Amino acid sequence: MALLHLSLDDIREDDLRALIGNGARESLYIDYKRQIYGRNDAYDGYLPRHPNA
Repeated sequence: MALLHLSLDDIREDDLRALIGNGARESLYIDYKRQIYGRNDAYDGYLPRHPNA
C-alpha cells in the first residue's frame, strides 16, 4: 500500500503510521524522512508536491 489511490491533500497521519506499522519499505513511491521540511529559518517555503516537479 503506497497510498497512490489518495491525493496528497487527502493523506493523513494515520495513513502514514499504517505504512510504518505494516513494515512498508522505502521504494520508488515511499521515501521516509527523519525530519520535517520547513522547520528552520533557512526554509524558503518551497516543497515540491510531485517528485518530478
